[in-house]
Amino acid sequence: MFRTAAKPFSFLRRSVSLVRDFGRDERGAVAIEYGVIVLLMAIAIVATLLSIGETLRDGYFAEASAGLQQAASTGN
Repeated sequence: MFRTAAKPFSFLRRSVSLVRDFGRDERGAVAIEYGVIVLLMAIAIVATLLSIGETLRDGYFAEASAGLQQAASTGN
């Protein structure tokens, strides 16, 4: 009678032990942290490029394009 009652408690102890070990396991945590850092850097880079993209297009690239078109039309 006690043997059959002990089995559910054994399963419960093993389950609690597995959950506790999972909570303590830190393998892969560093890789995840580096992944989050890279993701945040990528978001910052994209945001920066989007904010200065129009300035580059309308300012510097427009001047370069106009200069190239003028040089092509004069034959120089």
